[in-house]
Amino acid sequence: MNGALFYASLSTETNSFSDIPVTYADYTVDMRRGDDVVHDSAGKVRPGAELLLEFAADRSMELVTSLSASADPGAPTLDSAYARLRDEILEDLGSTPGVRAVFLGLHGAMMAQSCFDCEGDLLRRVREIVGPGIPIAAVLDPHAHLTDAMVTAADILVFMKEYPHTDGADRTREALAVTGELLDQELTLSSAVINCELLGFFPTNRSPMREFVDAMVQKETHPEVVSISFIHGFPWGDTPDVGSRVLVYTRDNPVLAQRLGESVRDEIWSIRDQTMFDTLTIEQALDRVDASGEGPRVFGDIADNPGGGAPGDSTFILAALVQRRLAKVVVGCLFDPDSVRQCHAAGVGSEVSLSVGGKLGEFSGQPVAATGVVKGLGRSVMMNVADAAEFPMGDTAWVQIDGIDLVLISTRTQTYAPHAFTHLGLELEDKAAIFVKSTNHFQAFFADLASEVGYVNTPGAIDFDLARIPYRHFNKPYYPRGEMP
Repeated sequence: MNGALFYASLSTETNSFSDIPVTYADYTVDMRRGDDVVHDSAGKVRPGAELLLEFAADRSMELVTSLSASADPGAPTLDSAYARLRDEILEDLGSTPGVRAVFLGLHGAMMAQSCFDCEGDLLRRVREIVGPGIPIAAVLDPHAHLTDAMVTAADILVFMKEYPHTDGADRTREALAVTGELLDQELTLSSAVINCELLGFFPTNRSPMREFVDAMVQKETHPEVVSISFIHGFPWGDTPDVGSRVLVYTRDNPVLAQRLGESVRDEIWSIRDQTMFDTLTIEQALDRVDASGEGPRVFGDIADNPGGGAPGDSTFILAALVQRRLAKVVVGCLFDPDSVRQCHAAGVGSEVSLSVGGKLGEFSGQPVAATGVVKGLGRSVMMNVADAAEFPMGDTAWVQIDGIDLVLISTRTQTYAPHAFTHLGLELEDKAAIFVKSTNHFQAFFADLASEVGYVNTPGAIDFDLARIPYRHFNKPYYPRGEMP
């Protein structure tokens, strides 16, 4: 073998305003080590790992895999948990002989109690171990905080361009291709970081962000351009570096990198008021629910998205549905381990009286007292997302309450795809409406099913009024709090 390609992954998205603690145990839900990172229990290559295997094989390198761990978003990770996770990766790296390149899967918005910038801290420590001549590459989520420490320590950072994040494989190929050129010593990189002084929300599956991303990809066809990333930022992470940025890499052309970065910044600035989606009140959404319509309407419960650190157990929509007595409606996935256990104890076909949701904090609402029939149960379920990714749901339960089909989960996660419901035997095509705890990712996977997609704004931990977020550590001027030059 011609040396080693070292791979590790560590990620979460930290919401500074969440009251959900993130501990080491949260990372163990779907934690993998060694060959388990690459192959499942049946020996099948896991989604995404084939690209690493192909790259290593093409270069006669050994793929060495360390820890792969992620946690559902919440409050800053406990310091002890972050140190334990980070140090395991670093110890594996230090004990791997002949490392020729390091490839990391990161999020970009991970914070610990005493560390605003976990990715920058990890990358810096990796660089200290491998030295200046070893390529370090990472693929990240665009909902990130780009810091000087991250850019300085890594050779190439590639952020996904799409939201919903459907381009992870493409960005991995991009980062691996650059890593290959660096290994061949055929590439000298120049980089530029442009602060957009902007907070926003940027779904790329509709105009004007669709055209913005397409134009950015077109700019990458310039022969001297290596990569352009627009980092959306994560407004609910209170760090000194919150906000949108542009990152450009060129082939040893810093002037071009700066010019392109500024042009992308100007383009996003020009459409800043057009990228946010229109939201509905609960009553407006319920008024649209019509059982006689074609196909189900799909609504995102955007303020209670566990993928952004919200509790995932708010009952504002459920309570309104019960009060309105609307039928043929699906709600999920609502995080309530106690109710799930109660359903499993009762069994399929049994009638249960539950106190659903409303348990985790001020953004959860009040528990809803409901009596229904257990229609389906699942054990240690993994939500399948288009056969490209899996997310743990824990034990699950489907309860039918009058005309409402409610899906409960015991591991907090956002609702990405229909499999979250159909794994229990719940069919969706004939429903009037489906309410999912997600902000935008659900669109990519419910689109073929939905006759209409909408966004319902409820009280929640993810405040979409970005001008009123109560920052303590971020104190720079930004739009929309003030009009910037």
